[in-house]
Amino acid sequence: MVDPVLSRERVEQLRDIGVLTSMFFDAAETERRLPAVVRKQTRAAWPDYPDEPDAYGWTDEEVRLGPASAKAIEDYNLAINLTFLMGEQDRKLVWNVAHSAAFRTRGAQWRSLSRKMGVAAPTVRRRFEYAILHLWQLIGHMATTGVPNSAKSDNLLIRCGS
Repeated sequence: MVDPVLSRERVEQLRDIGVLTSMFFDAAETERRLPAVVRKQTRAAWPDYPDEPDAYGWTDEEVRLGPASAKAIEDYNLAINLTFLMGEQDRKLVWNVAHSAAFRTRGAQWRSLSRKMGVAAPTVRRRFEYAILHLWQLIGHMATTGVPNSAKSDNLLIRCGS
């Protein structure tokens, strides 16, 4: 398990559940901006070019995402480290919701997630909210009691009385 190192300012920011939730959504977008794990082989070829000089945009070229910024990668690493404080099912749920909401203005795709999980869409949403709320409680408990970062979430649950 990787120990999340949180500054006092960062803990105060994460005390807002909206900031905590948006951090996971931004982390999913950052993950899509990172380079691929397997690099595709590039080959040399003579590119096609239009016959007319004013034929701009004649191809169906896909627009690619720009690279992730240093701050976005730092927030992504923090989200990954905070993920280890959650249980396995909560971890999977939070990241699935975050990836379904990446680059969407309308948020997560609750219905498609509910089909994958085999439960109703409101149930998926409620479980996601509980997982984020539980993580928020763990962060708050670590900040107020000064529990060392190496403590496992099970020990924190026992100390919180959950």
